[in-house]
Amino acid sequence: MIMPIPLAMILCDHVIIDKRTEKKSLIGIFSNMVTSAFPFRAPHFSIYISLTDGHGKYDGRLICSNREGRDIFEARGEIRFPGGAKTVVEMVYDIGGLMFPEKGIYNFAFYCGNEIIISRECRVDLIKDIKPGGKA
Repeated sequence: MIMPIPLAMILCDHVIIDKRTEKKSLIGIFSNMVTSAFPFRAPHFSIYISLTDGHGKYDGRLICSNREGRDIFEARGEIRFPGGAKTVVEMVYDIGGLMFPEKGIYNFAFYCGNEIIISRECRVDLIKDIKPGGKA
């Protein structure tokens, strides 16, 4: 099976979709989150994924796991590429109330079937561990 090619995977606060044009605006792009205590229930956020060069249908999965590979979140759904080889498919996952049990680096991975197509890390830290300039 030919796998789609990833164009983007972006974590952000919100994705606004224009009803008339279907254009998407990504608001509040981030790569880390901070909290005052753990476990931490993250506020609502979105993950935008864009793929191209797919053919037909795929079983899609978005999984978030910690450094040890323990999954803390999974979403599944079918992905369809309705047009020709250069069709771009955009997906938005709205995630509410995801619980991060401890500080660390978490990996969001997007799969087609059993193959990882694209992934993105997100650091989750305590506010007191952040030094001036935003570095942990």
